[in-house]
Amino acid sequence: MMSFSESVRTCMRKFFVTSGRASRSEFWGFQLFVFIMTFLIYGWTASNLIDEEISILIDFFLFLLLLIPSFCVNVRRLHDVGCSGFYILFNMNPDYFVISTSAASFSVSSSPTFPG
Repeated sequence: MMSFSESVRTCMRKFFVTSGRASRSEFWGFQLFVFIMTFLIYGWTASNLIDEEISILIDFFLFLLLLIPSFCVNVRRLHDVGCSGFYILFNMNPDYFVISTSAASFSVSSSPTFPG
C-alpha cells in the first residue's frame, strides 16, 4: 500500500504514462490530492485572501497541471481492474463544460439581471 505522498509523487512522475496499472492506493491518494488542492483554491477565493483574478489564474494553471496526470492515472486504474483505457471516454461529456462555464459566470456576477 502506498502512502499519500508516494502516490502523488508516482502520479506526477508518470505524467504521460498510460500503460501499466495503478493500484487503488495510488489512484485514491492522487484523487485526494486533487480534491485538497481544489478545496484550498476555492477556500482562498471564498475568504478573499487573494484577488479573484489571481485565483482564476491559479485555478487555471492548477487545472492544466493536474489534467494530464489525472487522465493517465484514471487510464492506468482502468487497466488494473481489467478494462480498456478507452472506457474513460464514456465519462467525458461536452455538455458538462458548457453548463459549468455558464454557472460559474453567473455566480461571479455581483448583480444578476433577469430578462423581461
